[in-house]
Amino acid sequence: SNVELGKGATLEIYNLLGQLIETDKFTKETTSIDINTSTFIDGIYIVRIQKDNQILSKSFVVTK
Repeated sequence: SNVELGKGATLEIYNLLGQLIETDKFTKETTSIDINTSTFIDGIYIVRIQKDNQILSKSFVVTK
């Protein structure tokens, strides 16, 4: 399932406790995103992207 990463899309990153770690809103069309995890502790995170009524959630792991 793909969600358009364009103007108006919202990105949210949560830890496994459900706490919102970071949020961002896209202001232009794009096909990829870079997430700076330098301030994150090791663990599993969920990235959630929403635009209109489409939602995409994926997990990723941070290890240093």
